[in-house]
Amino acid sequence: MVDWSGGGCKKDRAAQQIVTRCFKFLRFCFEDEEELTFDVVDFSLCSPNFLFKFIDYLRDECKLGHGLRLGYIDAISEIIDFRKLHGAPEAILRKFSSTELYLKRARKTVAEMTRLQWTQGFDIETLEARGHWATMELLEVVKFHLPRYENTPKICKSSPAQVNP
Repeated sequence: MVDWSGGGCKKDRAAQQIVTRCFKFLRFCFEDEEELTFDVVDFSLCSPNFLFKFIDYLRDECKLGHGLRLGYIDAISEIIDFRKLHGAPEAILRKFSSTELYLKRARKTVAEMTRLQWTQGFDIETLEARGHWATMELLEVVKFHLPRYENTPKICKSSPAQVNP
């Protein structure tokens, strides 16, 4: 049995979440295994196939949002750090570098999805299509300030000393 105590200098709640997420990933990879050994952990961490299937599983089956998936990706990175500190063989350490590259790319992709969702979810057109109450106020605010913002670049070009911060 693998000992996961310590929490990586995290607060208890954060450490518990990391451990839970790590075990969910490992159970996803090897649900039929009775005993969790370092060989099983290393094999699951060195498999990009397991990694991408798990991230897709979190999105498609578990319906987790982008932020929660980032938490799972970070937890998998914590397992790799744990194995590095607890004496993984040299061959496994070399394979971890490719897994870390995949994790970095997956994290970047999911983070970009989060930014896209935020920009699409809070633009005026989307709010207006939903009939959101804030749209009317936003449109009034934009109409009020728009002439001033359009004039500012013109004033900056013609006489920079006259621009009021």
